[in-house]
Amino acid sequence: MPNWSSTPIPTLLQDARRLYTNAKGDAEIAAALALFKVPVATLDEGLALIATIDQTTADLGGETLDASEATTEVRQARAGVEDDYATDREMARTVYGRDSDGYQALGLRGRIPDARAAVLSAAKGFYGTLESRPGLIDPIPGLTPEIVTARLAAVEAAETADSDQADEEGDVDVVSRERTEAIAALRAHASKTARIAKKALKDRPQLREKLGLLERS
Repeated sequence: MPNWSSTPIPTLLQDARRLYTNAKGDAEIAAALALFKVPVATLDEGLALIATIDQTTADLGGETLDASEATTEVRQARAGVEDDYATDREMARTVYGRDSDGYQALGLRGRIPDARAAVLSAAKGFYGTLESRPGLIDPIPGLTPEIVTARLAAVEAAETADSDQADEEGDVDVVSRERTEAIAALRAHASKTARIAKKALKDRPQLREKLGLLERS
């Protein structure tokens, strides 16, 4: 007799599928259950819960993979931006003194922030200022207007990757929650259906056996 409340999920699905499929497919069992107010529609509800769990399990695998790939993309994009920004910022600090307008305009005071969003924001401000004030670019070693445009595009791509990662992680959470809810609903539904079926078939052990509801010694 299955322990619907605690059996592992693969076993739960196996036992529940046997319960609902065989009950629905056997006219004698279906008739006996109908007398106990368990119509075919109720059996279909259980099968629908199983289908939901199967689908969300497959979806969760895909969403988890997408989230992992998005995380890798974010790391790579951020690392590229950080490396370029650190180098370009340091070069800017070599030509713009603390009291200069360029030093203030380019945000050269202090250290590069550690937080991901803060790094991207700082880099975007740095390259955006350079793009809008191309005169600031000329003295900085290694930078040209074309390179600044490319650097700014890289920052924006990293921001997009960061946003995509958040979306993917959100999708994982949604699918995981749907799966968890469906599993809990199936445990309750199958437990109730099995209890009624045991009563409805109390004098017919062969039919209870067909549903996997015989007590084992």
